[in-house]
Amino acid sequence: MWLIFLDDDDTLVPGALTVIYNAAEHAGGGFHRHTFAYRDDDGRISPRPALTDGEVWDYRGYLEWVDQVSEQTDFMNCIHRDVFDSVRWPSDRSREELFHFALARYFRTKCHSDIVAIIHSDASSRFTAVPGYERVLRMAPDLARQMIRILDEHGVALQTCAPRTYARFLRHAAINNYMAGSRKRGLRYSAALLRQWPFAPSAWGVLFFGMLGPRATAAVVALAKRRASDVYRKTVSRWGDDYLRSN
Repeated sequence: MWLIFLDDDDTLVPGALTVIYNAAEHAGGGFHRHTFAYRDDDGRISPRPALTDGEVWDYRGYLEWVDQVSEQTDFMNCIHRDVFDSVRWPSDRSREELFHFALARYFRTKCHSDIVAIIHSDASSRFTAVPGYERVLRMAPDLARQMIRILDEHGVALQTCAPRTYARFLRHAAINNYMAGSRKRGLRYSAALLRQWPFAPSAWGVLFFGMLGPRATAAVVALAKRRASDVYRKTVSRWGDDYLRSN
């Protein structure tokens, strides 16, 4: 049995289930996940760089891929039911990274370049569209626990295979622990981040805002997310206009 995961701001393209079924059935044994591409509602393909048709990810391959992708990281998952006997999907407010790292450690993935779903960037349910600081604060304890587990279970491999991603998780671990009220843990991860990247302004910024307290940190995080969302929407609008003019 194969399962697919469709967010509430996504829709399948016509014929998507047939494409997914055929890919999973004809890939041969040894694969427990198949990945497929999304298209943004402005026409861009996700993830970027694009999935390579037929590429196979083992643990190292997945970590190296994660370190290459840009801000467009979404892809469609088709996962065999057997995976969930040993790897658990998040049951709290945390995100999916820990699940995907654990899956990659124990199972192989085959990539497909077929576009099977559309991401609707203007959906009101998107997190980046409503990043109020209260929500950021509510999510912080779950995200902090997830970041700690990722670094404990995959940190050594990330340092070797995905150093930029390792830095990102150190930063998220520090920020979310500060917001969850665990200043001691926040300082621990801030120190680790500064040891690795002592001249990175963002690393010092995390430490500075973390010292201001959970609410101040959450307000800064929410503002940063809102600004990133505004930039994204303006970019989408500009590219959409360019597309219409060229067609």
